[in-house]
Amino acid sequence: MICDAQGQPVQIVGVTQNVTLATQAKANLARQRQLLDGLNLAVQSFLDTQSTERSWSMMLEPLLMVTGAKFGFIGEVLFGVKPDPCLKIHAITNLSWSAESDALFERVMAGDMMFCNPNNLIGLVMKSQEPVVVPHLAGDARRGGFPPGHPMLDNYLGIPLFKGDELVGVVAIANRSEGVDLALAEFLAPFTSTCAIMITSLRERQERARFEHALIESKEQAERANQSKSAFLSSMSHELRTPLNAILGFAQLMQASRKDMLTEKQQGFVAHILKAGQHLLVLVNDVLNLAKIEAGEITLSLEPIALSGLIDEALLMVDEVASAAGIELINCLHGMPCGVVRVDLTRAKQVLLNLLTNAIKYNRPAGKVSIRCMPARPMAEGGTLIGLAIEDTGIGIAVDKQHRLFRAFERLGQESSAIEGTGIGLMITKQLVELMGGTLEFASEAGVGTTFTLWLPLTNGPATAALDAPVAAEGAQPPPNPHQNSPKIRVLYVEDNADNRALMQDIADERDDVQLILAHTGEQGLELALSTPHPDLILMDINLPGISGQQAAARLKKWTDTRDIPILALSADATVPSMGAANASGLFAGYLTKPLNLAELMALFDTTAARVLSGRK
Repeated sequence: MICDAQGQPVQIVGVTQNVTLATQAKANLARQRQLLDGLNLAVQSFLDTQSTERSWSMMLEPLLMVTGAKFGFIGEVLFGVKPDPCLKIHAITNLSWSAESDALFERVMAGDMMFCNPNNLIGLVMKSQEPVVVPHLAGDARRGGFPPGHPMLDNYLGIPLFKGDELVGVVAIANRSEGVDLALAEFLAPFTSTCAIMITSLRERQERARFEHALIESKEQAERANQSKSAFLSSMSHELRTPLNAILGFAQLMQASRKDMLTEKQQGFVAHILKAGQHLLVLVNDVLNLAKIEAGEITLSLEPIALSGLIDEALLMVDEVASAAGIELINCLHGMPCGVVRVDLTRAKQVLLNLLTNAIKYNRPAGKVSIRCMPARPMAEGGTLIGLAIEDTGIGIAVDKQHRLFRAFERLGQESSAIEGTGIGLMITKQLVELMGGTLEFASEAGVGTTFTLWLPLTNGPATAALDAPVAAEGAQPPPNPHQNSPKIRVLYVEDNADNRALMQDIADERDDVQLILAHTGEQGLELALSTPHPDLILMDINLPGISGQQAAARLKKWTDTRDIPILALSADATVPSMGAANASGLFAGYLTKPLNLAELMALFDTTAARVLSGRK
């Protein structure tokens, strides 16, 4: 109060405070906290679960609660669909007013329906990529029509969601009691930003899931392909080797027979049959080996082997071939060790024999093949490789053909020559070397010769004490054994193929100490095995009609009278899975493959006879 000189009040000064703005600010802060709390719960739900349906609903609930809107939705913008773009709804207020609209709502929530109309308010947000504010919806020309019974909408706010500059979604509310404006869109910025992040995360999650699904599907397809390839290999091994068993078996028998001697001319005929049959067998084996490698069915047993001993054995095995071709073999090692390598013994022999045989075959008359060690060199991934160079003085390989050297069925112009070959031996050799952790290199000059350098991993471990004795060529027959002092042995042969039974009968007829019992089914084999006296040896074909050879062997091992009889599996299926299954069953004393090696079979009969004789003493 202000007074004059006489003390009379002449003016009153008052101070007032507008509490409305302060109250509104507090209310906005409370609403933001409420919105953020809801966002935190929704985001945590999104992170904790693979299913996002509940998370989107948890986002929509606080939005409607904080804004006071009656209706709302959260959607993801999809491009690349027709029409483009479309809005996929993740959460929406149920507007259903009839059975039909209820079904429509269910379709929307199931993701089976998109909103793609560019000429309504939803489409306008996607088209303009700006907030769309409609304070009075009834009089706005941009709205679409509503079907009969649709709830009345008073106002509408649509907000685009961005990841950087990319439109990823739309959030909208309607029927807000306090109305809608751009200030509300700004107030909701934390909410809309979070929605955009969740949509982006959802897409990344879906992309990862698609990738994982594609990876699993690709793996399953590869496994199915390998299973099909394995089945094909098994079938081809059986179908190709079965007739070869009769061809090579009877030819070996005719050549080695002591009872029905052939004339010199007939011996020549048989030699041609054996040579052609062996060539065909090599081709079949090479094709099957290549397919096994590609199918991942090659198993290796790596062990430390003295390289010098391996070389000596390989040279011994090709010495006769080299002499027949007039080729001089030169071992430059002079008895000096090259070191100990870690390899699969059988496969290492196969590699060396193939390289040496090629060096002999593709040489010139009176040519030379030399073999020497190369200085060790480090491996990129650690360890050391030792080199073994096999050098020939042969025809060499032209530069323009060298890039085709390791292709399947590629003979580099030698197809019409008299030199036999399949064109896949080097490819198999290279892959076997790499499977053992080594590499194969070559250098060649046309008309001068070729050098293959085999690099194998060195090891510090002690070498295997002794290598196997050189293996006789397949089909070779050792000097005949008169079996004068051998006991009579009973051999049961279970085989469904008539030609194979006839071959085995003729082989047994060559011996005075073998009584052969034939069965053409597994069931008949079981019956004959139980007859007395029991067989001393059972040769069981695996692929039999009715019960299989493995099933028949399992029953024999369960019965007291037959469980101690040695059973050898006999099959034209030489694939790793089949041989592995037979060996893993523990039912068989061994696994013989067709075509039969006559020398191997005769040795088996000798061993059985010795065992029987020992048991009778």
